Amino acid sequence: MRGIVPAYEYDCQECGERFEVRMSIAAYSEGPTVACGFCGSTKVTRAFSAVNVLTGSRSGGAPAPRVGGCGHSGFS
Repeated sequence: MRGIVPAYEYDCQECGERFEVRMSIAAYSEGPTVACGFCGSTKVTRAFSAVNVLTGSRSGGAPAPRVGGCGHSGFS
């Protein structure tokens, strides 16, 4: 999986926009200064969003199991 660069989402505390920054895991681990792509402010916080996981299966595979909340696994 060489050459894949993750996207990190941030929320701007100045203008309220959510934006995405692509950088290597190594660069992210160094604690880079990130500026808003809309207003240029560096007052940003990392946003947590859904993750899309790709597998090696070309058939699409089976859907992920349903998971319940509050410590319940969703399995019977």
